[in-house]
Amino acid sequence: MLLSALNTTHPDYCAEDLEEFEALYEGGREWHEHVSKWIPKNAQEPNDLWELRKKRACYDTHAGPIVDLIGAWLFSKPPTVDDFEPKWEANVDRRGTPIGPWVRSVVTAVLQTKREFVWVNLPARNPDIVVTNRADEIAAGLTSPFLVHLCAEEVRDWGEDDFGNLTWVLV
Repeated sequence: MLLSALNTTHPDYCAEDLEEFEALYEGGREWHEHVSKWIPKNAQEPNDLWELRKKRACYDTHAGPIVDLIGAWLFSKPPTVDDFEPKWEANVDRRGTPIGPWVRSVVTAVLQTKREFVWVNLPARNPDIVVTNRADEIAAGLTSPFLVHLCAEEVRDWGEDDFGNLTWVLV
């Protein structure tokens, strides 16, 4: 595969927008790192006056608390999944995270960035374990899916079918 193909990005992917969304959510130091975007320099303004205006600028983030409030409201009752073992719901990412906090973190990220991705994965096969049928797969734990949260910054390019469904992603 050509390196240029790996370096392409989807037309909807914009790293600068994602940085700005994060800065508006976080506020404080994160916002001040982008203060030149928020406080433009006037045409006849001396540089030292512009620097002083940027230094004095402050931003009270309303986006962060609103996003967090929506997430808290949506997940005031933890979600449940039908037809899955309670053991899976208690550890959806194989890192010990229950489904409620995991989904809440993804939804909060979506509210910040407008787009996030979830990869449903199956465990890798161990070459030392011989699997000849479905019962062997179940016994080895190879049929228990786990979830991976892919942040908007991590997925740079993707393809969709005619119905808008993802067909591939470049992480």
